[in-house]
Amino acid sequence: MSLAAPLLDRLEALRRLLAAGAPADGLAAAARGLEAELEALRERTEPLFFQLRDGLQAADFLPGLRALRSFVRNFRVLNRDVYRAAAEALLASGRPDAALDVLAALLASLPDGAAAHGLLAREELWPAELRGRARGLTRERRFAALPGVAGWGLDYPFAVAVDQAAGRIYVSDHRSAAIHRFGLDDGADLGPLRGPWRGLMGLCLDDRGLLWACDYAGQALYALDREGRVQGRVALAALLGPDEASLRPEYLCAADGLLYLLSCTPQRRETRLWSFDPREPAASLRRFPAPPLGAPAGVQVCGGRILAAGGQPATILALDAASGRPLALVHPPCLDIYQIAAAPEAIYVTHLEGLLKLAPDGRPLFDVDLARVAGGKALAQGLALVREDGGPGLLLADFAERRLLRFGV
Repeated sequence: MSLAAPLLDRLEALRRLLAAGAPADGLAAAARGLEAELEALRERTEPLFFQLRDGLQAADFLPGLRALRSFVRNFRVLNRDVYRAAAEALLASGRPDAALDVLAALLASLPDGAAAHGLLAREELWPAELRGRARGLTRERRFAALPGVAGWGLDYPFAVAVDQAAGRIYVSDHRSAAIHRFGLDDGADLGPLRGPWRGLMGLCLDDRGLLWACDYAGQALYALDREGRVQGRVALAALLGPDEASLRPEYLCAADGLLYLLSCTPQRRETRLWSFDPREPAASLRRFPAPPLGAPAGVQVCGGRILAAGGQPATILALDAASGRPLALVHPPCLDIYQIAAAPEAIYVTHLEGLLKLAPDGRPLFDVDLARVAGGKALAQGLALVREDGGPGLLLADFAERRLLRFGV
């Protein structure tokens, strides 16, 4: 029997229920069953792809994984429609409390469900005593471009850094070699920073409030103050020595007074990981074993772990920050990785198809289709965590639409 057979049977049963105008409770129960079988399918099939990855050619591996992800996505869309139908039926029958329960269940499995957020945002549907709960469930107001950002000179937004204390967003532009600055609250254009760099990539802020930028083409790191004045420069050739003079800086992060740098060879076939104290780079330089990542896709330090990410195949290597000992090698369920951001409770990954949230141990929690949520092509590259009144949030650099997106997590 095919792995998909139980799902296909349930799909046909759900279609019959929808056509017959089934009771809301029956729809919700059917949707929950579909979700359980869908997760079972994922658990049974996705590990097979990753276990076989090293023995398959890319031409065999990637189409198979794409087909699986398309299959899973199509059933999630069906699940969303069934939950929505159940919630609408419960509202029509005068049971708004049960409708909220159904929408909460939908958002637990599909947090970017625009249909659910649309219902929750219509306050006239909810009695006064339920409006607080409805507002608490929805984050729709944060699925939007920052006001005023789109069209203000962003050409290829690559990386994002947030200065929460100063209320500023910094965006590196790989093509125009500018660092754009925007207001964190209103998206106001604060003007670009230009300097001696030639091809910008990664950005981060250190514990002294300095903004560090990777000049990929110039093979150097620059430190800037809040006014954009250059406060320091670290040339990789001088720091690493002649044997590694060809390495290019791509991504960096700051933690505990140190900078962590992920660099690569010119063809992006090999990756190197370093750390150093920016006040004494040469004296404090630490070389980590070469991570098995291929093309680099970001580095973060969180909870005593260094997380180094690679693109195709999608890989995250976790190292003990103190000893450098490898702790885990995770292959997230996506075709590639653009960049990562880490918090104690989760790891966030931008990839070709959207935004993926992982548990600290690498288990997938949810996957957001940004094109459906935000509109347009929505290909997110850089991302940065930001503290908001309603909880943590993300800023995403959408290089397809040349804009910044704010997303509640």
